Amino acid sequence: MASLILEMDDKRKSHRLANEVTLLGRSDICDIPVVGVIDISREHCGVRKRDDGTYVARDLGSRNGTFINDEPVTGESELHDGDILRLGKRATYRFSNKAEREGKEVEFGVRGDTALSDALGEISSELGNKDFGSVMKDIVKQARRPGPSKPEE
Repeated sequence: MASLILEMDDKRKSHRLANEVTLLGRSDICDIPVVGVIDISREHCGVRKRDDGTYVARDLGSRNGTFINDEPVTGESELHDGDILRLGKRATYRFSNKAEREGKEVEFGVRGDTALSDALGEISSELGNKDFGSVMKDIVKQARRPGPSKPEE
């Protein structure tokens, strides 16, 4: 399944593209709300899944534009795995499409770093409001707790 991974300031959050059309913007009706960014329109951009499984982005008449890899989106522009989708000046998302990447391997037969990034994005979305660091601290605390003592042999 494809996703958009927010990469803005210190924020990182994965959004799965589960609908045929996904709407991004400041409005409450958007599937992916962009909160606290003033140069984003209420209904800024749409991402649509085509019948063939590819994805396209369309600017919805925003004032500050939508860009893929710093190129302005005019009409429908196709998204490819690893592309950077930027709304306005700051809201930046990395497009991840596992289906497109399936079977592609890089030098030495190791998958690209997008696989790791996808996994971390999925973990963070499953964690809800907890960040990865908080979860790791909880795990370390739990590991340091004294367990039942072993009987001496």
